[in-house]
Amino acid sequence: PKVFNALLATLAKPTARFSRRLSRFYSRVGKAIEAIDPDALLFVEPMALAGIGVPSRMPRPALKTVVYAPHLYDAFVDSGGSWDGNIKRVEDALRNHKAEAKRMNAPLVIGEFFAGPTTDAAARYREFYDKGYAGSWAWSLFPGSTSDGMVIDLAAAAALASTYADTGPR
Repeated sequence: PKVFNALLATLAKPTARFSRRLSRFYSRVGKAIEAIDPDALLFVEPMALAGIGVPSRMPRPALKTVVYAPHLYDAFVDSGGSWDGNIKRVEDALRNHKAEAKRMNAPLVIGEFFAGPTTDAAARYREFYDKGYAGSWAWSLFPGSTSDGMVIDLAAAAALASTYADTGPR
């Protein structure tokens, strides 16, 4: 863990310049969107390495409404390694994301995330609900399944939603 954290800290410095450029890009494009739709929620994603825990330190884009929307992955699994059961790397990355969202004074929405080792969709959805996730959306390059074998089971999602008054499409 110490070597991994040192690597993340080392990567943060060279990515700062890119993060500033990315923020300026979001500001420029976002202002054009706001000119057409002043109430638009503008989702901004930091540089890709933030998804595995590298602090992004992206300046808040100069926009009315920003939603901070990073990805969240285990660095080892995302680079092709096998899941080793150590959730700490993902928890550390999430802690960084929460701090970045707070610094930006923006809500946090995880755009893509490491779903964990279970491939049972119903169990995964219930676990997320029980942990307080407010909602989610799913997409797949391959309809019906993701590249890690986790099925996007809309029937399981609908079944879970039907059991709680605060879930499901309205």
